[in-house]
Amino acid sequence: TNAADIYGGRYLFSGHVVETQGESPFEILGADIEWQQGLHSFSWLRDLRAANSQISRQNARALIDDWIKNCGRRHPVGWEIPIVSKRVLSWLSQSPFLLEDADHGFYERFLKSLARQVRYLRSTINEANEGIEQLEVAIAVAAASISMSGQGRYTRQSIRRLDQELKRQILPDGGHISRNPRAIIDILTDLLPVRQAIVSQGLELPEAVLQSVDRMIPMMRFFRHGDGAFAHFNGMGSTPNDLIATIMAYDDARGSPPSDAPHSGYQRLTGGETVVIMDTGKPPSLYVSEDAHAGCLSFEFSSGLNRIVVNCGVSALSNDAWRRVSRSTAAHSTVTIEDTSSCRFLSDRRVEEWFGTLILAGPKNVPVTRADDETGIRVTASHDGYASDFQLVHE
Repeated sequence: TNAADIYGGRYLFSGHVVETQGESPFEILGADIEWQQGLHSFSWLRDLRAANSQISRQNARALIDDWIKNCGRRHPVGWEIPIVSKRVLSWLSQSPFLLEDADHGFYERFLKSLARQVRYLRSTINEANEGIEQLEVAIAVAAASISMSGQGRYTRQSIRRLDQELKRQILPDGGHISRNPRAIIDILTDLLPVRQAIVSQGLELPEAVLQSVDRMIPMMRFFRHGDGAFAHFNGMGSTPNDLIATIMAYDDARGSPPSDAPHSGYQRLTGGETVVIMDTGKPPSLYVSEDAHAGCLSFEFSSGLNRIVVNCGVSALSNDAWRRVSRSTAAHSTVTIEDTSSCRFLSDRRVEEWFGTLILAGPKNVPVTRADDETGIRVTASHDGYASDFQLVHE
């Protein structure tokens, strides 16, 4: 359906529709910024590939040629570092579809542009925002080094950088340093194909790549309710079921989810078909707190396929004002004192433009005890996020 819409000049990204009326979408001015980010990421190439027709292949090539002509050297949105990472991974993963029966001219233009984008990522990786943005650049550069001719001399260096980022960002229990469950989905979506490429090239699989995947997949099960949806903590919104199904196909163990994620700051309690997932962690470090919520000691509760108590979560399609609301303590199933959040958010607009709305202060002490015995499971936790303003500790 998306492929047919794109062929007809109707582009739906991030909840916004633009009809191009025969123009190139890359020449449209004044479109919503999130729509432009969706367009320039080229993640929609998989929809054209799914159509699996000669028309969709020709359409994909024409759109890539349009991008190279109009935006191939500079564009205010198209050359944002995270967008370049996504585009490089999209072009690489869809290259069999794009290059089959392609003429030599397109082949050369495609590879030349791809090489320019990879060079840009290599030179700007340290300028990318801390956390998942830097990790996605490392994944994209490693994928290009393994997959593209002429990039082989960078293979060892790029794999080493990927190894370093994974060691730095993936916690011993499989969570991400941002404490956002969505980060695990996004990282595995990009990392699993790179792991496959490393193996197929006969290269030695880095220890951190192997260990990170083995840790993150059980954490996918940790955050899921009985209906398969992820719990809404620290930036997680609606569950992308297509990606979840793809990732879980790589799960060889298929065991029970862990019950305790102390490094990520979460607890999971189960009894029969009843599940409680609880946030028992401090806010993440300042520079990876852009999506973190003031939801300490909030919980979600489900029975079978029914979710009964939930946090609001945040939609990728919502505006900045609603995102701020959804990050407040009041948007979570936990105690709120005097309409005040347990964390303090950055409110300087000038700084926000560069770093996002970071968490400046929040609970410093969140002690947790867990008892599993024949009578059941008991978790006791407290936080001091309200201690300075209200002289109260929430337990």
